[in-house]
Amino acid sequence: MKIFDLKTRNLATLLGEINKEAKLKLPFILLTIFSCLIATLGLHLNNASVVIGAMIIAPLMQPLLAISIEGLTGDLENLKDAVITISVGIITSVLISALVSLIINSPEPTAEIIARTKPNLLDLGVAIFAGATGAYVRSQEKLVQTIGGVAIAVALMPPLCVVGYEIAHHDINSTIGSALLFITNLNGILLASCITFFIFGYHRFVQTWKWFVSTAFVTALIVVPLSFSLVDLYKESKLKREVKQVLKNETKTFKRIEIVEVRVTKFLNPTEVIAVIRGDGQSITPYQVMLIENLLKDRTKENITFSIEVIPTLTIMSGEP
Repeated sequence: MKIFDLKTRNLATLLGEINKEAKLKLPFILLTIFSCLIATLGLHLNNASVVIGAMIIAPLMQPLLAISIEGLTGDLENLKDAVITISVGIITSVLISALVSLIINSPEPTAEIIARTKPNLLDLGVAIFAGATGAYVRSQEKLVQTIGGVAIAVALMPPLCVVGYEIAHHDINSTIGSALLFITNLNGILLASCITFFIFGYHRFVQTWKWFVSTAFVTALIVVPLSFSLVDLYKESKLKREVKQVLKNETKTFKRIEIVEVRVTKFLNPTEVIAVIRGDGQSITPYQVMLIENLLKDRTKENITFSIEVIPTLTIMSGEP
């Protein structure tokens, strides 16, 4: 049964190709190692382009699509092989990234690393659309070559590398955050690709409901922490906006000073807010900072502490030698 009458590939042909690509073979292991090394180094370098390069060659998308379609068709033998393949890829990636991170021993996580420790509901949305796209691409013979672009969108390898990094640095909270991001991406792909393969008729109906129920149940569990994280992100963004508006519109001192950024440290009580400015901070007094802190507390109804971090500037004029 096909819900949409679109030109798709024969089920036996598609299963044969996907199962072949999802087997645990040397090319899969080597590509996993290489992509993990590239992604880990890119994360340490804080280089987004390098991380994107690692996503292109990462082979983790193929066994996930195999698990999806094999669950719908009841192909348990190949389903087992695909689960083994993705499990080996996950374990290998985490171990290698942890080892590399121990060797490099960076003192502080980069922005690329930090960005993958705070997943929210929007990440699940990206994973769902990427999974649907991946399944559609595999069902269309002329579009198979675009699967690399889908892999970039969902970003499976970088979160795994961040898990290894955080394990190496013994940061439990960030480890949980990056692991949640990977699980979000993985489950989003499974759920959306299942639905897409079903729409295109790649299923045996007896097996379908069991597979849908299991993936939907895991998704429901993930949605709860992701929703809280999205709310926290909204609150943080709102607080940053409020701080900038107060400094620029309601103080005379900061109208003439460049505000570089506003940092908010969550999970603390009170919430720590730091305004980073560039210029001469000598004209700013502790009393002024206290007034701003009280104003922010009144505006946001939040228990916060406010401080200012000054990036000094030096002006050198030309003169006679």
